[in-house]
Amino acid sequence: MTYNPPYICAVLFSTLCPAIAQTNLTYQKPPQVMADLLDAPPTPLVVLSPVNGQSRNRWMLIEQPVGLPSISDLAQPELRLAGLRFNPKTSGRSRLPYLTALTLKALPDGKEFPIAGLPEHAKIIDPAWSPDGRKISFVEIRDTAGSAGLVIWIADAATAQAKQVPDVVLNGVFGAPCAWLSNSAVLVCRTVPADRGLAPQRTEVPVGPVVQENIGKTTPGRTYEDLLKSLEDERIFDHYAISQLRLVNLDGTTQPLGNPGVVEDATPSPDAKYVLISERHHPYSYLLPFDNFPQRIEVLDLQTGAAKVLVDKPPGRQHSDQL
Repeated sequence: MTYNPPYICAVLFSTLCPAIAQTNLTYQKPPQVMADLLDAPPTPLVVLSPVNGQSRNRWMLIEQPVGLPSISDLAQPELRLAGLRFNPKTSGRSRLPYLTALTLKALPDGKEFPIAGLPEHAKIIDPAWSPDGRKISFVEIRDTAGSAGLVIWIADAATAQAKQVPDVVLNGVFGAPCAWLSNSAVLVCRTVPADRGLAPQRTEVPVGPVVQENIGKTTPGRTYEDLLKSLEDERIFDHYAISQLRLVNLDGTTQPLGNPGVVEDATPSPDAKYVLISERHHPYSYLLPFDNFPQRIEVLDLQTGAAKVLVDKPPGRQHSDQL
């Protein structure tokens, strides 16, 4: 019989001395010099205000990006459906770099004014100048329990003061949720429907098979990530992707536009009289991402509320600008 002392010792050791679970462990920190190097703020971004015909003075918006993402940022939940990745807590894009501060710099004299009124440790995305260069809209990400969501803020360039527009919860699953009308007094925004309710819960037992139909054509089999796989996925996608368009006035009042739908984009016309709406609708594909879903493009009259469908494209036709 072969004798193997190391093996016997290892067995005896593991039997007589069971491993003790390690508790209360924390992440180890590097030397302070390395931490300072990694935590150094990135180079700020700058955006000039539009040219205002009534004044030759312009502003420069200085945007301070966040550095490396924190553990709490990376720990946020993420859903991957129809080629999209979004945070179900906020109804916004996930793992998104954000800004931590906004500063206004007057041109040409060069005085700087930090925008005041923001909450501590604000996470800011999608800043945009109003067409007249007097206001700035931006979105704040709130991802803490009990107050999660996307909210809209308006900053006044003359006073460098920002105020939140109350009672407006945005839907940013498809990107920047708001756009200025040319009158610089109103924004059109994708918002979370007031009656959205609780999200559908996943079940472990399917109610039936997934059936796909072959229409008799031979086509290449393209592969994509994060596709829909079932009717359950469709319901969850609809829950988070459906939004209600609203006109948001600077005084905080809002007005709904049309019915809720999977609105991918809403672009105001240059004369502020119409909105061009791109909406995705059923039947969804399990082989292609959302930008290949059937697409309805319509023009909404802001005066009458009437909508006219320009085209309803079948699945597989990409790019909303190809009418």
